Amino acid sequence: MNYLNHSAPIALLGLALFGVGACGQPSEQSTQAAASEATEFPDREFDPWAEPVGEEPQEETPQEETGERVYFPSPEEREAANEGQPEAGGQSNNEEANPTEEGGDSNGGAPEEGQEENPQEPEPQPEPVEEEPEPPRTGVYGDYDFDDADSLLYVQVFKDESAFASGFAHNHAIRASNWEGQFSYPNGRAEDCALTVSLPVNELIVDEPQMRRRVGYDDELSQSQRNEIRGHMLAENQLNGDRFPTINFTATSCTGGEGASGRISVRGNMEIRGQSSPVTISLQYRIIEDSLYLRGELPITHAQFGFRPYRAFGGAVRNQERLVIGFDLQSNTRN
Repeated sequence: MNYLNHSAPIALLGLALFGVGACGQPSEQSTQAAASEATEFPDREFDPWAEPVGEEPQEETPQEETGERVYFPSPEEREAANEGQPEAGGQSNNEEANPTEEGGDSNGGAPEEGQEENPQEPEPQPEPVEEEPEPPRTGVYGDYDFDDADSLLYVQVFKDESAFASGFAHNHAIRASNWEGQFSYPNGRAEDCALTVSLPVNELIVDEPQMRRRVGYDDELSQSQRNEIRGHMLAENQLNGDRFPTINFTATSCTGGEGASGRISVRGNMEIRGQSSPVTISLQYRIIEDSLYLRGELPITHAQFGFRPYRAFGGAVRNQERLVIGFDLQSNTRN
């Protein structure tokens, strides 16, 4: 059973889908759709997000009782104790007037003949201090690799419900394939983090049945409909896959990442159709057996990247300005 979370969009992938429509003539690129779907849909044997993400609960260690009690004497006991003390400056009858003890030297402690004066004892050498081993690392650190074998990158495109012929249009879910990403967190320092993702525009997969079910759409589109939609998506006035073959994201800074789970905020630049726009992505993360899991969502607009949503028949069919880019990532390794 697959547990990839469809509610967690990633900014990088979905940007590519801005131009999806339901009508029109497909381009020559649409004939490549069937070949692109040779990529297997990512699947997992367990749900890494089954428990809420946050601070891991710390077990309280019970303190052992020592059995010792503090004793406070009563006022009567304190008064009786004070009566038995000698007066200040007085001398006990049992004290000897002679300052020298029995068997002591009468010459003031002068050393006997042949005895070395003030012998020097060797100074004790300090015991070597063993260095405590460093505690095991926690949180996000090291280098992580991602690809479409274990991770999901997609975008949701929404039809404009206010359009006259919206009943003939569809919402869309488009998945990236054959993409790669790297996330570096050297020594666990957030200020030195680096995240890069690059995906091929012409290998985006449009409205495959598994992806539509994942995001909650209960209908399926025929292969001819999907080919037509893909042609609109890659057209010159939309993603223009011939001129701009990749969508890229590069991080500039990060915050967070302490602990085995929590949130990381990643700031960076996304490039679509050759135009770059600054974005900030808030990601949930969890580390399980050296694998890093990331998920999050980022809303964007067509206008951020200099083009308009798809429209046809004078606007009777059109898409919304907003897009939701989603991801659910699992790293391959931690180096």
